[in-house]
Amino acid sequence: MTGSLFCMNDIRLLPADAIGQDFVPAEYLGPGEDENHFRDAQLKAMGKDLGAYRRLRPYELESLVKNENSCPDWSSVLVTDPFTPELIHQSTFAGLVRIGRLERAVLEHHDTRVPVGIYRSRITACDIGDNCAILDCAYIAHYIVGDGCMLINNNEISAPTTPSSATGSSRTGRTRNSASCST
Repeated sequence: MTGSLFCMNDIRLLPADAIGQDFVPAEYLGPGEDENHFRDAQLKAMGKDLGAYRRLRPYELESLVKNENSCPDWSSVLVTDPFTPELIHQSTFAGLVRIGRLERAVLEHHDTRVPVGIYRSRITACDIGDNCAILDCAYIAHYIVGDGCMLINNNEISAPTTPSSATGSSRTGRTRNSASCST
């Protein structure tokens, strides 16, 4: 074939609003369940109160946009108090993203100290624990990140889309560790 490149792969072209949506295949969902059912169950098992998450306040959304953050649907970004939106810069969000407490602080691990917040990262359908530091992570999708985690310079952190691996539990009750590193 002259003038074209033929490539066999499993890359599919989807609508733009598909990011962060329908990531658990329907055969793994029970009647009335969606992909967030599994995430909710895991958060509850971790002792998190789902009722503590709230939508962004107008001044918080204004601060996030001012700091060059983007999201196709800001109503799908939920936070808990206290929430300091100034600690999120140049990041993109998609799907249901829940962010725990976000306070001005520094996390330290050995000789590495980094500020709490989310900087230059893409977060898709994730639950972020309290006071995490996420810096320069090109793609984080379908993960529960535990309280006090440091994620630095990662190209991709994603889970396969079956419930046994993406959510930590399956219909048969198997479990696996989530991407968490509680302090």
